[in-house]
Amino acid sequence: MRNSEGRRDWSWLASPCWPIASRLILLLVFAALLALPIPTAQAAGCTHYDVDVDGSPLYVIVPKRNFVSGEHIVYKDQDCQIPEYRDVFNPSIAFAKRGRKAMEICEVNESQPVSQVSGAGMDNTYYCDVGKRKGPRRQRRQHLFRMQFHGDAQGALAYCKELSRGKPNHSQPNHVEGPTRRHSNWDCYRVWKVNKKYLERVGA
Repeated sequence: MRNSEGRRDWSWLASPCWPIASRLILLLVFAALLALPIPTAQAAGCTHYDVDVDGSPLYVIVPKRNFVSGEHIVYKDQDCQIPEYRDVFNPSIAFAKRGRKAMEICEVNESQPVSQVSGAGMDNTYYCDVGKRKGPRRQRRQHLFRMQFHGDAQGALAYCKELSRGKPNHSQPNHVEGPTRRHSNWDCYRVWKVNKKYLERVGA
């Protein structure tokens, strides 16, 4: 309903002729909508991020920006009430479901250029590898794994894909880089392009 000024008029809810049960239902619906959680960062709060030497889980309190860097307390309970020790997160860790989002979190929060993201060992955790960024300006990358292979780049990529069978599509390699002076293995990557808005968002 709208009043004479064209604005919505909610006074009908208080009208005596409106059934009490109906008003109660509407109020409950409004309360439920207000109680819905506001979308927040992927892993904000006490989050499982690693395992101890004996295999027991370790937790850390992750801020809403999904980025942990520097010195933090590591906990041994899922409520982050029982401290285990202090640890220095270097390189920094981004918490995200995919490497793409992790890369964005790293670039937004790191003061240095981010060359790539790489798995930190647990699901949804990624290291922010800082340093000179490789590839074109709009290319971003996730380092998947390193492997031994004797052959050319085409064969190496095929072997990367073979080793990645069963993994999610967003973790499938589509790029390889060959042996260097430092090592004789091949690196398997997932690379993608970003748009202008992304570059503005991360300040790149």
